Amino acid sequence: GTVFLEGLVPFRGKWRLFFGCADSRVGMAPLPCDGMENRAVGLSSFAEPKNVPPGKFTFISPAGEWKGDELRKDEKSAAFSRRVVNTADVARVELFASALGSFELYVNGSLVSVEEDGNRADFLRPGATDVWRRRHFLSYDVTHLWRRGKGEKNDVSAFVSRSWFSDAAGGRKGVKPAFAAKAKIVFSDGSSVVVETDESWSASFATPFERAGIYFGEVRDA
Repeated sequence: GTVFLEGLVPFRGKWRLFFGCADSRVGMAPLPCDGMENRAVGLSSFAEPKNVPPGKFTFISPAGEWKGDELRKDEKSAAFSRRVVNTADVARVELFASALGSFELYVNGSLVSVEEDGNRADFLRPGATDVWRRRHFLSYDVTHLWRRGKGEKNDVSAFVSRSWFSDAAGGRKGVKPAFAAKAKIVFSDGSSVVVETDESWSASFATPFERAGIYFGEVRDA
């Protein structure tokens, strides 16, 4: 049957991986506590509270309703974007992101979570949670993708599919996907600014994905 990875929990010096099969048993596999939390998510990591910019994250969704095939409504993705202009030379940029759905994050057209060999470092982030109780945020150092000169422009964008949150098999019908992010930009003089999701971001249902679902896969208009 289908195998579900339910969670990875540290306990008494080891990581416990809980898993189960559809209509079957639930099991647990102990793992050594040797950095598995970093390997499990590739280059990304769950955001350290001490590094996250203060204040609430604002989740944004496209205005209006999806116009199109009603049967595809619950498999339609959303796109979000914001152009950022550097007010000074930049030393470091860190992005913190989450979504109601699963997101892919881009800076200047490049997929953020990519390893040195060009392969994807993580998938289906931020994972499945009860979003009314807990929402995971992930942090990414995107300095290498950022144009760092004063006055240069940078485009931050994301695609969000409905995934576990509200796709055709997820149970929440008629709920829009949403995205939240904060970009902490540290300038060469040590000062910093935080750019976060708000009404200045573009949000729409215009994406290259004809449909995207956690169970039924993805169809992209190439």
